[in-house]
Amino acid sequence: QELLKKFKFNLNRITMDTYSSLIKNIEELKVPDEEALKSISKILFEKAIVDQKYSAVYAILSGHLDNSYPKFGEISLKRAILENCQNEFDSAAFDKSKFEGLSKEDLEEQEFLFKRRVLGNIKFIGELYKHNVLGLKITLKITEQLVNKCEERLDEESIEPLVKLLTTIGKRLDEVDKANADLYFGKIQAVSESDKVTSRGRFILLDLLDLRASKWQPKNINQTKSKKEETEKE
Repeated sequence: QELLKKFKFNLNRITMDTYSSLIKNIEELKVPDEEALKSISKILFEKAIVDQKYSAVYAILSGHLDNSYPKFGEISLKRAILENCQNEFDSAAFDKSKFEGLSKEDLEEQEFLFKRRVLGNIKFIGELYKHNVLGLKITLKITEQLVNKCEERLDEESIEPLVKLLTTIGKRLDEVDKANADLYFGKIQAVSESDKVTSRGRFILLDLLDLRASKWQPKNINQTKSKKEETEKE
């Protein structure tokens, strides 16, 4: 379909630097029906979760296009994108049984691709919240689910998505709902002190706690390496 080709063409070129010159081309595309709108939302979603580097750009674009593109009944671009995010979030468990017969190397590649999707989706959710496409209530619900999962499992598979989300939204969450932020980070502190957490998992959590303690100002690379070395020695 010509519409989707044009959308993909412009989407592949958009960055913060090219945004102002390309947004008009994208928002002026004629979206004829609900099926086309859902197809566009799926393309945008897939691009956002695979290309995390530009996740913020895609979140801004999502909000912009939600105001520009027509709605069909209860289906808007924003709703369609959020449904994609929710479906991906709900299926965030790697099922090895689907890949029986694969070599060890191929299985590891599938696990890597799956992990990239999970973290890409979490990053996109965070950016959607930061750029006022996703509301606080849903964001808190997702964060709470990730915190609870982290407390229950204490493994890197549950730690990394939580850290990805809070690294993305933590500064804003501290500003708008410090009570819940304090609650979440208190639980994260407790998890980081558990002897059941791997050294790498503990380092990831400590790095997040340090980031918050420094008012969300990232440390330089040498400081980060030093902290990791200290953790690995323990």
